[in-house]
Amino acid sequence: MTNEEQEKKKQSWVDGSTEAYRAILMECARNLGVDDPLTKAAALVAERRDALVALRSLCERFDLPSEWSDNLHLADVIEKHVERALAELLEACE
Repeated sequence: MTNEEQEKKKQSWVDGSTEAYRAILMECARNLGVDDPLTKAAALVAERRDALVALRSLCERFDLPSEWSDNLHLADVIEKHVERALAELLEACE
């Protein structure tokens, strides 16, 4: 088998594997009660973006750190950037 044939075979396997994972993911979403997983995923992406904007706005309003990676888990944003800073502010007010 030539290198080109090996690469085509490897790519074919990767493509098939990717399609299988996509099909499994779609089936899992349907079993979780999501009728249209792609629409739900798009809505969640938009909702996450709105949440990040709202959290940054809240942090800026109270002069809290508002710089974090957009990929950071929302719970980490709240815990590490909002909750800790608010706790420090409250302690300073006591």
